[in-house]
Amino acid sequence: MEAVYREDLRQYPQNGWSLFGLAESLKAQGKTAEAAKVQQQFEAAWQYADVQLTSSIEVDLIASSEEKVICVTYDDEICFGLASRSQD
Repeated sequence: MEAVYREDLRQYPQNGWSLFGLAESLKAQGKTAEAAKVQQQFEAAWQYADVQLTSSIEVDLIASSEEKVICVTYDDEICFGLASRSQD
C-alpha cells in the first residue's frame, strides 16, 4: 500500500487522503520516524478540513487491472474512492 500512496502523492502533492493513508501504512510497518514526518504533513494539509479520517484501505478496482482504489473512511461512515496506478 505504501507504493500506491506514494504514487498518488507524486501526482497530487499534499493530498490529505493519501498523506493519511501513507502515515498509517508506515506506522503499520514500524517506520515510526518516517510516519511521524508524514503525519505532520497530513496535519498541515488537513488543518481546515471539516471531517476526521479514521481508516484507509486499498482494494482492486478490477481484478485484472493495474488500477487501485484507495478508500478512506471518515466520521466512521463514508468511504471516498481515489483511483491511482500501482507500481508494485
